[in-house]
Amino acid sequence: MIIRTLVLFTLISFVFLKDVVSQTNTKNKNFSLEKSIVVYSFKNKEKEKEKISKIHQKLTSIGVDVVNYIDSLNIHTSQETTNSLLEYLKKREITNTIVFSESNKSIQFFSFDFFKKPKSPPILVLSGDSVFNLLKTKIITSKSKQKNFLFSPQPEVLLKVKVKPFSRIIRKPNLQKDKIGITTKLNITPPQNTTFVEQKEDYRFYFSNGINYVVHFYQGTEYFIQKTYNINNLNPTSNKEILVLVLEHTATRNKYFYTNNNITKKEELLLDFLSN
Repeated sequence: MIIRTLVLFTLISFVFLKDVVSQTNTKNKNFSLEKSIVVYSFKNKEKEKEKISKIHQKLTSIGVDVVNYIDSLNIHTSQETTNSLLEYLKKREITNTIVFSESNKSIQFFSFDFFKKPKSPPILVLSGDSVFNLLKTKIITSKSKQKNFLFSPQPEVLLKVKVKPFSRIIRKPNLQKDKIGITTKLNITPPQNTTFVEQKEDYRFYFSNGINYVVHFYQGTEYFIQKTYNINNLNPTSNKEILVLVLEHTATRNKYFYTNNNITKKEELLLDFLSN
């Protein structure tokens, strides 16, 4: 009877630990108390502000120093916004990335490399219905020394990032005589006057090869793209995910933005843009 009880207890303990805790790196015991940014993902986006406030209250109450929050949809809106975000994080001395998933009921801790190397392994994974209690227990048992005792009372959400100044093209150009380079790999045959090209920082490459315009895409929340690029026809308060086609002149770097609320695939949006 005693042996059966011990075996049952061991099995229950094993299942519990396997489900809620996974640690891959123990070199830095104080990682959870470093300056952090929270990358959040919610099952639905209703009452998003209230959800973020609750998360902020729970994290700061156990000593986690959260500087900013950002929707997971906005961390790779474009290469330009990702680079700008990295520069901002460096200035704020943020070294810790916390990924919170409402659907998975999980918290994952990553180093700063999370934004440079999306496939980098997490330092710690916690999951379960009481994930914040698990984190509290983890911090207590690790005997981490708190570095900051003054936390922001309200969560600071990143609604935009800084980008280089540009001029907006108001009306769609006549593209019949222009060669267009597509910087994104798509599952279609390049339409007439278009060709797939590598994404380059130096646009003289395109211009010297006779490419007048390049096409790329921005994907993220509507408010983030609107506030970052000041696109007039987008809603600055909407948190829904949108796809924006960007037509950029290779000589002037002026941009034309095109959206269609009924289209969510890049291939379809490109064909729709070229046909209108």
